[in-house]
Amino acid sequence: MENGNRNKSKLLLIYGAPGTGKSTLAALLSARLNGAFVINTDFIKEWLRLFAPSSELLYHSHDAWKLFGEKNEGNIIHGFEQHADALLTSIRDFLLHLFKKYRLIIIEGVHFSKNGIKVLVESDWEILPVLLGVDKIQYSNFVSRKAALRSVDGKSWLESFDVIEKLDNYYKNLALCFPDVFVPPTGQSMQTLLESTLDYFSGPLRVFR
Repeated sequence: MENGNRNKSKLLLIYGAPGTGKSTLAALLSARLNGAFVINTDFIKEWLRLFAPSSELLYHSHDAWKLFGEKNEGNIIHGFEQHADALLTSIRDFLLHLFKKYRLIIIEGVHFSKNGIKVLVESDWEILPVLLGVDKIQYSNFVSRKAALRSVDGKSWLESFDVIEKLDNYYKNLALCFPDVFVPPTGQSMQTLLESTLDYFSGPLRVFR
């Protein structure tokens, strides 16, 4: 993919539902792109929970529907958007600060709502968006690894797969905001995903390799 924004700073945005491989892909891309700076939106969330707590930040993307009562599609989406939008200003501020030092930043996470994407699109950097879709086997493996490390309640996450699927559809609709979003097939090996991402954005990323 080629474009005319050669002098703009680049934001490699990796987004999608939990368990899709965003963190792994971001780390591999950084290694191939001369140690590009990586930021995870969960880090921003935890920072805010310490220094600017709010009710929206008490939940995860898959259970923020609890902010509005029963578990239904409307509350799942509304809760997720409230949860993600609580990070919106801080995500933008973090990026503005980092772009004073770096020309390429990789940001990955789940916390990108319609409002968040709009703010990023209207900013002064070139966005290279990658949407990772949900694969049920991959998601089960993700939950098993997390549960083994005792960092999550595996049963709770497995029982939330219906929510994950609805968030996956939400992200696919958001992809329409980007003219050049890369949406790779699910179920690929991480090495294949890495190479296909680098190939898709070969023009904008050439100078960083």
